[in-house]
Amino acid sequence: MPTDVHKLPNGNVLVSDGGYWTGDGSEIIEIDRKGNILWVYDKGLSFAHGARILKNGNMIIVDTGNNRLVEVTRDGQEVWSSAEWDNGSGRMSDRSHLDYPNDVEIVEDENFLITDRNNNRAIEVNRDGIIQRAYNGLNHPHNADPSPNETILVASSDDNVVIELSRDGDVLWSSKDLLNLSWPRDIDWVDDNRFLIADSGNHRVLMTTRQGKIEWEYVTERLSQPYDADYLPNGNVLFSDQRHFRLVELNRGGSIVWSFCNFYRTTPIQENLINGRFDQLDADTGAPISWLRCLLNAEGLPKFFVDPSGGEDGRTSLVLDSSGTGAVWWQQTVDVVPSKIYRVSGNIKCREMDGGVAIQVAFLDTYGGFIHEVKNLPGTKSVTGTTDWVLKDLEIEAPEDATAADIRLVLTGQGKAWFDDVNFDHLVWA
Repeated sequence: MPTDVHKLPNGNVLVSDGGYWTGDGSEIIEIDRKGNILWVYDKGLSFAHGARILKNGNMIIVDTGNNRLVEVTRDGQEVWSSAEWDNGSGRMSDRSHLDYPNDVEIVEDENFLITDRNNNRAIEVNRDGIIQRAYNGLNHPHNADPSPNETILVASSDDNVVIELSRDGDVLWSSKDLLNLSWPRDIDWVDDNRFLIADSGNHRVLMTTRQGKIEWEYVTERLSQPYDADYLPNGNVLFSDQRHFRLVELNRGGSIVWSFCNFYRTTPIQENLINGRFDQLDADTGAPISWLRCLLNAEGLPKFFVDPSGGEDGRTSLVLDSSGTGAVWWQQTVDVVPSKIYRVSGNIKCREMDGGVAIQVAFLDTYGGFIHEVKNLPGTKSVTGTTDWVLKDLEIEAPEDATAADIRLVLTGQGKAWFDDVNFDHLVWA
């Protein structure tokens, strides 16, 4: 899941990989133009979002899931971490902690400009954790960058705007009322009058003037959710095609001149959904066979476990227990036939659920990305509050370009949920 992508002066590309939905596989890699992986760092990272090279040649990494910055040498030794601030508490000078940092840039005397997403701000902080400046009032921001004229560019993503701020935090320019953006996550400086924007929710990269005139845009053929886009010295654009697990470089004509993909599946795609009653358990781990724990978007410490007698009629059930604000799920991926009708069903029980629980069917395209928007994945009607067992089902047609589907037992928000007797069947008579 590529996040930050950065072209280095030597022509290589530095990319931050958030990893799999399971929370595994996050790494920082450097690759050359031939796709050779020249350097990897993956020790203890959780949903890493960004990396930059310091003057001393070391790497500073945004380790998002661990709410820290970490500095490592080229031979993989950790030499500093923001977790050391305030005698190991990780607190900064205002007594706050980083909460879902998603970007770092190096500014004056190697201070750090950090986009502190869940604190709704960007901050400039030194190595001792002393905040030099704070840009508050943002809404789940991404990718704050210093610009050549000493202003700050940042995407206030959940406000659907990108803005330029003075060093005192005053808004100098905003895309509001100029551009129809949807969950933008990056804005970069092109020149005095133009910006490059990764407009994730609209699945496009665009170049616009301060007056809101779109001079160039590239709308992806599928739902890519571009995360980061860089304007290169040769006029090309490099961006992370996040939902299709690849990097793409475009020329101004919109042609792909270079791409890189290093994705592989860690588990097979099943011909049919199996172990829907969760009575097949791994002998060593006790985990349900063919079901994955997916916690990358948890924003907390969820619990995944098997309840041997908690299901309906005393059967085995799968359980999710979350105190976070994000989403967690059990997942299994199965083959589907385009244009065929399927029925997904299962029993759900909840306790003190303040968000919602459902069974989702995330159809995948030929790239392995979602066919539907993430916020609109097909699924059963959500269950909330405290309930006894309730059967939920849905009949749905596989889209024409579907190749497979993630069957997701999803909990969003805080609470506890049980799942039992889950099925995904092709309705041959439909």
